[in-house]
Amino acid sequence: MTFTSIANYNLATKDATASDIAAAQSQISQAKSNLARLLDSPTQAEIAAAKLSLDQTLREPKEEEIEATTLRVNQSQISLSQNQLSLAQTKSRLADAQLIAPWTGTVLSIESSPGALVGSGSPIVTLLDMTKFEFHTTNFSERDLAQIFQGQIAVVTLKAYPKEPIEATVERIGLRAGAAVSDAVTFPVMLVLSQTDMDIRLGMTGRVEIRSEE
Repeated sequence: MTFTSIANYNLATKDATASDIAAAQSQISQAKSNLARLLDSPTQAEIAAAKLSLDQTLREPKEEEIEATTLRVNQSQISLSQNQLSLAQTKSRLADAQLIAPWTGTVLSIESSPGALVGSGSPIVTLLDMTKFEFHTTNFSERDLAQIFQGQIAVVTLKAYPKEPIEATVERIGLRAGAAVSDAVTFPVMLVLSQTDMDIRLGMTGRVEIRSEE
C-alpha cells in the first residue's frame, strides 16, 4: 500500500506540473498578442500628427499661398515661352545655315570653304543638272534674229558624235550683243538638248541648225 500511495503522488505531481506549464504558455501567448496589438496601435503623437495633416489638406488655402502658386505658374509659363522662342530661333538659324540645291545633280566644284563668310550672290558650288543639258551658241548673226523664237526646234551635232544629231529646242535668246562678225553683231542663243543615252560632257562643241518655219 505504501508503494501505491507514492506512485499516485508522483503521478499527481506530474499532472499538476504539466497544467502549470500549459497555463504559463497560454499567458505568454496572450502577452505577446497584447504586445503586438500595442505595437500596431498608433501613439497619441502619431494620431495628432495625422489629424494635423488631414486638417491642412482639407482647409482652404490662404490668399498668400494662392498668390505664391499663381506666381510660380506664371513664371513657368514665361520660361516655357522663352524656351519655345529660343527653339524657334535656333531652328531658323539652322535653316539659314543649310544650303539646299534647287535640283538633284552632281557637284562639279566648291567655291567656298566651311566657316567662310560669303556675300549675297557669291557662288558656293557649281552643280551640274544631269537631266537638262544646254547648248550655247555665241555666233548667231543679228540678220537671222527675226527668224527664231523660243520653243523652235533645232538640231545639235556634237563633234564627239558627228553621226548622231540630237534634237534640241530654243530656250532663250541673249539680250546683249556679242562680238561683231563682218558688218553684223552676234547674239548668244541657248538651246535645251533632248534626253539621250550619249555620254555628253561639259565643254563639248558642235554645230547648230535651227529649223525655220515653212
